[in-house]
Amino acid sequence: MAGQTNNALPVHQWIRTLESLKAAAAVASNGPRPKVGIADLQDFASDPYYTGKLLPTSPKSIEACLRLGIDPTSLKYLDYDHFLNKHRRHDLAKLEYEHHETARQGRFEELFEEKKRLDASERAEKARKQRAARHPSEDENAEDGLLVEREARRVEVMKRKQERELEQVKSFEAARRDLQLKAEAKVRELQERTEARERAAKAAAEEQQRQRREKELAKKLEDEMKLQKAKEAEEDRRRREAAAAEAERLAAERLDEERKRKEASRRLKALHAKQEADRIAREQREEAERRRRELEERDRKNEELKLLRHREKAEASAQARALAERRIAAAKTAAAEEARRKAEEYAARQAESEARRAAKEQLRAQQEAEQQRLEQAREMHRQRAAEEAKRREEEVKSAALRKTKTKEEKIEAQQAQREAEAALKALQHRLEMADKAEAVEEAKRREAYRQYQAAEKLEEEGARAARLLARRKELQCTRRAAHELASIERKKAVEAMEAKLRRI
Repeated sequence: MAGQTNNALPVHQWIRTLESLKAAAAVASNGPRPKVGIADLQDFASDPYYTGKLLPTSPKSIEACLRLGIDPTSLKYLDYDHFLNKHRRHDLAKLEYEHHETARQGRFEELFEEKKRLDASERAEKARKQRAARHPSEDENAEDGLLVEREARRVEVMKRKQERELEQVKSFEAARRDLQLKAEAKVRELQERTEARERAAKAAAEEQQRQRREKELAKKLEDEMKLQKAKEAEEDRRRREAAAAEAERLAAERLDEERKRKEASRRLKALHAKQEADRIAREQREEAERRRRELEERDRKNEELKLLRHREKAEASAQARALAERRIAAAKTAAAEEARRKAEEYAARQAESEARRAAKEQLRAQQEAEQQRLEQAREMHRQRAAEEAKRREEEVKSAALRKTKTKEEKIEAQQAQREAEAALKALQHRLEMADKAEAVEEAKRREAYRQYQAAEKLEEEGARAARLLARRKELQCTRRAAHELASIERKKAVEAMEAKLRRI
């Protein structure tokens, strides 16, 4: 608090400082410079651009500070930014700012009230002096004698009263010291309790933090296990899909190999059939050629026979020779027709075989295209399944991370709220302790100033009693001299009367 900025000064030194300031203000009260009172002090204290010393120069204002034990430096205005730079938190800055400002305004109100009481006391003293000046004593000598007697008695009574007051002050000071020691012990006890509570709260917070970390670690391990299980399930699914795809691929390869084997067998059979057809055609051609040669040989032989018969018979019949030629031509025509028919049948079989091969090739191409399409579809399905599994895995990871982050943010917010509440309570406790300490300091200053005033008054009363006693002694000496002079005068008169009587 601002009121504690000058608390390093001991109480008696603080009183001497303000007393010297009050004495200087009393000397300079008739000077040209204006005096700084409580209201001026309030204006200066609230001015952030005021750089002078925050000290009053009016004697009554200084007297009010002394009587209330208020240090003028505790009246300095501190703006909100001062506490914000100190705490870096708006709630703490607002709390201490409002607390400081309330205490500061309360001190100003106390000073204003005390200043009013001092003004009223001063007016009453002036009125008493004016009344005393209007009614002076008629017989100053008699009044002085009576005054001396009364003052002597009053001084004795005052001495005894002051001695009793000093004893009371000493006992009060001892009691105050005991109370201060008890208050300090209580403050220490409260501080120890506060520190113990803070340590317990810190230990509890650390325990909660440890438990939270353990729970988070267990949750993280559980999430990792779930994620690992999900990965294993995904890997198992991928392995199953890969095995199924591999089985499909092997089956497709087997089908392809079977198809290729069948196609090779078909081609081999077709080749064999072609070779067989070629062989048959060749054999047929050879057979036709053999028959033709045989026919030609038979015809030649017949012709030779006929020639021989013709030679023998001289000349064969033209009709028989024409018939033979027609038979030969018919045999040749039949052989050629048979060869043509077989060639056409072979060509038809070849065309049919080529058509079947083309149809099978087209079917094989269609099957290969369908197999490729199915393979592409299966590959796309596997890719989509892998992407979906990866997406689900990323979603699980993201959800786990979001959940963990949300939980961490919630825990951090709760921890920050608890720390803020603890800091607020700690600041409130420190402000209460500071108020109590400041109240103790102000009480010490007030009591010390009362003791100072009592001692000063005792010195003044002693000096006044000494002056009155000196005046009493002077009056006694004067009366004694007057009595002696009167006695001498009476003695001279008696002697003169006796001398006259003797002469008579």
